[in-house]
Amino acid sequence: MTSRKKGSVGSADKGDNSLPSVNELPPYTEKELRVLEIATQGFSLKATAALLGQSEDQVALESPEDWYVGREEGSGHIWHESIRALKDCAYTADSAEERARCKRALRKFWGKASKQYNDTQMDIH
Repeated sequence: MTSRKKGSVGSADKGDNSLPSVNELPPYTEKELRVLEIATQGFSLKATAALLGQSEDQVALESPEDWYVGREEGSGHIWHESIRALKDCAYTADSAEERARCKRALRKFWGKASKQYNDTQMDIH
């Protein structure tokens, strides 16, 4: 699996709710970078999934934690841990119902992250 530096999406010049800058993050995987390249253009989860030829669940699971977290003041670590727990649950929960609930939560958070990111971009312009 190859990786690239986070921030290739141009996140260093965003406002308070933007993704962290290049120097603050480990590299993204190719899949994560591709999701970010599309998502930061303003595409919804459904559109991003269609463009990638994947399900919404796959896109939500392959999205980097930073997409969900952005720049949460003082609580970034807790949000990263929460997203990791949801992703883990989506793969390993004992019941199909629990896995589905975790995926639903990730899709919901993905939509909120997209709205937050895109609202911030509109404020900048």
